[in-house]
Amino acid sequence: MKKLPGKFIIILSLLGLMISCKKNLLSDLYSTITTDSSTYTINYEPSYSTLDEFRQAIANIAVQLDNYEVVAYLDTLENGYPDPEGRKEPLSSFAYAIVEKLGGNDQQVASAVNDVFHFDGSTFSLISYIMKAHMVNNISRQISDSLINQIPLPPIAVDGFDPPIQPVISDTPVVNCCDHCKPSLDILVTSVYVEPCGNRSTKVVGHAGKGLSGISKGAYYRFDGEIKGCNCPGGKWNNTIQFPNGGVMGSDKSWIGFTTFQSGDNIITLSYTVCGITVTKTFILSVN
Repeated sequence: MKKLPGKFIIILSLLGLMISCKKNLLSDLYSTITTDSSTYTINYEPSYSTLDEFRQAIANIAVQLDNYEVVAYLDTLENGYPDPEGRKEPLSSFAYAIVEKLGGNDQQVASAVNDVFHFDGSTFSLISYIMKAHMVNNISRQISDSLINQIPLPPIAVDGFDPPIQPVISDTPVVNCCDHCKPSLDILVTSVYVEPCGNRSTKVVGHAGKGLSGISKGAYYRFDGEIKGCNCPGGKWNNTIQFPNGGVMGSDKSWIGFTTFQSGDNIITLSYTVCGITVTKTFILSVN
């Protein structure tokens, strides 16, 4: 079984140089904590949504696409951006077709998940269609981010995607579990979708260090927190993004997703509290 690479700093220079490190699926699925008297083993598992959660989320998105009258732009200009004068259809039709497939057999489910993400970087995924609608001002950036952020992690293992891992929560009473709790926090760059096509990029996907620099506007990023060293119940997340204009957005989720917007530093902070211990990590996304 392969082990995850250590922490690294991903640096993207203004000339486009990228250094990245991808984590391996289903690796580092246990760790041990040694005390004076015993050794305590913590097991880990990859994070996925359930099929019901995923199907319900896409169904809800389909309704919103209908309400917002979001358009699927089917043609592309020479510069790679969507052609607002080309062929188009309601994006909700595409989303409802995905929902229908999610109620089918394993092959149909896999096809539906691919329609949502296109982890291989090919064009015309549900996410890329949402981003394209924003590119031609069919919807606002806020609506685009809101729709994409409602998409859960996939409900199945998929080639080209390494899910964040999470500790298997112990059923040991907290008073005893906390005796072995030594949490640490990593940030995983889970997904990146970029203009002009809204396709997924894998160049900077992986465990991140202090930040990314030289990023162009218009890319969507998702950052997932990973906790190691503690599997006690009752942990709480508290995450924020501080934008260059001074605005701040927070959440109580284990992840943050947003589209790069203004030039300057986007300061992403993820924190996790368990057994009275808080661990925090900050990541800076610097936009040109």
